[in-house]
Amino acid sequence: MAELVIDNDKYSSKGFTHPYKVILYLAMASMLMFFAITTSALLVKKGDIVSWQQFKLPTIFFYSTAILLISSAFMHYSTYLYKQTKFELSKIFITLSIVSSILFIYVQYLGFNKLTEIGMHLSGNSSGSFVWVLVGAHAFHIIGGLFFSLFILFKFSIGKNKQKNTLNPKRLLSLELLTIYWHFIDFIWIYLFIFFYFNYQ
Repeated sequence: MAELVIDNDKYSSKGFTHPYKVILYLAMASMLMFFAITTSALLVKKGDIVSWQQFKLPTIFFYSTAILLISSAFMHYSTYLYKQTKFELSKIFITLSIVSSILFIYVQYLGFNKLTEIGMHLSGNSSGSFVWVLVGAHAFHIIGGLFFSLFILFKFSIGKNKQKNTLNPKRLLSLELLTIYWHFIDFIWIYLFIFFYFNYQ
């Protein structure tokens, strides 16, 4: 995977958004459409009281929500530290974000186990299937973000700034893109969690 070729100032000074950010925004819009359509389908299916089976969302999803919020905060702070030319601290907080994201995936896996214990499988009753599909799709996007995070951390670790205490615009934009994506994925999960909370009681 090639390192991003960036000149942030060239675009920001002219009042334009960097093309990579535009691409990311378009990708996020398509992701948002998927989750919006799927949750809308859930509401329609829920109206079928004959086949819909009500159940309580496992408590463990509350914990995973808190973990993801922490991960997003770590990533945001990492970008802030990089802008302050605190490069080593920035790498530490990227690492903390990665670790907490892995923990989030693990806790989501435990959540799936809890769903199975109460009889909500991927196949079977549609009320359980929707949770599996939506949580699984979100986890897939988290895993994609994790790979990008690991790639950026690797690039930061093997490379050095040409001048000490000087921002590398390529790395800065990489961090900004990752932070935007991470906040978006955070927002999607908060939306899903609130949606589940009010529809599975």
